[in-house]
Amino acid sequence: MRKESAPRRRLIADTIVRSGITAVIFDARDTYPNELDARQACLQGVIAYADDAGATRLVLEQDDSLLAWDARRLWQITGQVGCRDRLRNEHARASEELLLVIPDAVAWCWATLTPGQEGGSAGRGSHRDASARR
Repeated sequence: MRKESAPRRRLIADTIVRSGITAVIFDARDTYPNELDARQACLQGVIAYADDAGATRLVLEQDDSLLAWDARRLWQITGQVGCRDRLRNEHARASEELLLVIPDAVAWCWATLTPGQEGGSAGRGSHRDASARR
């Protein structure tokens, strides 16, 4: 979204809003000492949320440097939540799973409305520290 023009960003955001998509944002950056701890907390929240919602598939955007780490955590967390046999998880690139553009766009919109975030504007919106819980 950063490379898109302002009118194009508005069009993308408006299209997402009109589609009726509901987004849940998990943010643990301010709660955990490092990025991997925050990622694990968010994965725990996402998996629990997905299980509660009856989801059968979880697709994460592929970051080659985190594939092995994610695989271990996903195995561990789906076991703890008790959904390993019901929730299939996989990694894909946005070019392979086109729906991955939606969370990127939602995250960009959220960051622009969150004080202190990149692209954010102080005084607009409210910082929602979900502590990796919905």
